[in-house]
Amino acid sequence: NPGMLLRAAADHQVDLSRSWMVGDHGTDIAAGQRAGCHKTVYVGTKAIEEHPDYRVDHVADLAPLFTNHLPDWSATEARPCAE
Repeated sequence: NPGMLLRAAADHQVDLSRSWMVGDHGTDIAAGQRAGCHKTVYVGTKAIEEHPDYRVDHVADLAPLFTNHLPDWSATEARPCAE
């Protein structure tokens, strides 16, 4: 059920069509797909019925995936929230 994602997106002005859903259960992937997320990533080694855009075995494997597929923030005025 994508309800929680849709509510959070509305509350925080998040464009889900430009967002990635990362989850460790098939239901996370299904929710991201139903909510209209741009990409979905399954983290884990168990078989799931859903078809994510990407699969990684461990959370640590997300860094290279994001580095290769997300915009170069240094080329824009946008900065991570931690700054």
